[in-house]
Amino acid sequence: MLIPMFLIYFRHRRRDRWIKEEAEEWLANRSERRSAPTRTWPNKVRRGALLVPSIVALAVFLFLPESMGIVSHLFSGRTVELNNHRLHTPVTSFIRSYHNSYLNVLIGRGIGRVGLMPYWRQDPPFSSLFFYAILDPLNDHYSDEFLTREKVILERTMAFGDETLTCWQIIPKSGPVESDFIAVSCVTSKNDLTASFYGSRRDATVFYKILDDATESK
Repeated sequence: MLIPMFLIYFRHRRRDRWIKEEAEEWLANRSERRSAPTRTWPNKVRRGALLVPSIVALAVFLFLPESMGIVSHLFSGRTVELNNHRLHTPVTSFIRSYHNSYLNVLIGRGIGRVGLMPYWRQDPPFSSLFFYAILDPLNDHYSDEFLTREKVILERTMAFGDETLTCWQIIPKSGPVESDFIAVSCVTSKNDLTASFYGSRRDATVFYKILDDATESK
């Protein structure tokens, strides 16, 4: 009997202090909830960092040809020399080369640029560019042989270092092609380098830009 009476008396004596402590605790909890966003920003940063690999993977998937092109330049560089002609390639083009022998440039556009349908139809938008050094120009008659076996629909001559470059737009004898497809073949006036293009008409501007930007090495 004494213990319950003592507890009632103790609670009565501490009533004001108990209310004050409860109020202080409630205010502290409320203040903590208000300041929580400021204190938890490192947690948000860590959660956001977990999404970075997924975002990078998605970007690579949507722009796969361009990504492969950038990687290929890390190994080969952007400049290739063929018979004292330095050719400068676009950074997003995939390249294969061998010094003073050949350069192959592949231009492609990923799903992020052209959409899914070209890939769904198994007709991805790729164009091929080829550049070959003629190591024995005096014994090569490329232009004469070429003109006798291909149908030329357009001829173009342009400056190329200290010589000129003649290009022919042709109709391949393999059969009819899509209207957007064109084929171009070129040879220098000294007969020391050939260049050819097979692909989309809009990519032909990249082909001619590579030739326009070519420099001489001595």
